[in-house]
Amino acid sequence: QLIAGLRYTDYNDKSGYRTREVSPTLGVIYKPDAQTSLYSSYVEGLEPGSRVDERYANAGEVLDATVSKQAEIGIKRQLGALDYSAAIFRIERANQMDIMRGGDLYLTQDGLVQYQGAEFSTSYQFTNNLNMGLGFTYLDATIEKVDEASANLEGNTPGNAPKWQIVGNADYSLPYIPGLSVRGEVRYFDASYA
Repeated sequence: QLIAGLRYTDYNDKSGYRTREVSPTLGVIYKPDAQTSLYSSYVEGLEPGSRVDERYANAGEVLDATVSKQAEIGIKRQLGALDYSAAIFRIERANQMDIMRGGDLYLTQDGLVQYQGAEFSTSYQFTNNLNMGLGFTYLDATIEKVDEASANLEGNTPGNAPKWQIVGNADYSLPYIPGLSVRGEVRYFDASYA
């Protein structure tokens, strides 16, 4: 299967800020058998500019809208009661950072944040009512392509980007109340910069 599309975004907020963007969506899915899907995708998306809050000297300024890019290759498979998926991915987004100018703190955009990683998840239907799952994500995130004035940040790890994330979940459908289920999750996030 081939999926191709264009997204047109016309973003306009009440302050008068406006931007327009056309971005592509591409995907290929190959099914070697009824239980297996191999896929790859590429997506671009407009991220509206954010308004700078009061703690900065440039409070009220709207940072430019940016285009994020995401590419992914993966597999999904179902074997009876067992489902699993695995993927590698790369995401690029504009980097926002704090800088000091003349003793004042400013929020700016400079360079990119690149997220590269791999994820694996699985779930098993233990009974008609109980499904349990487990997922792992490994993330290698770096700040790239910054201006010469910020060259010391090149290759550093951005904030809120833990190397490891693990999630376990359980869904239990209540047998005497059709359509009602209870879900619980436990999440672990590795250390990350604030």
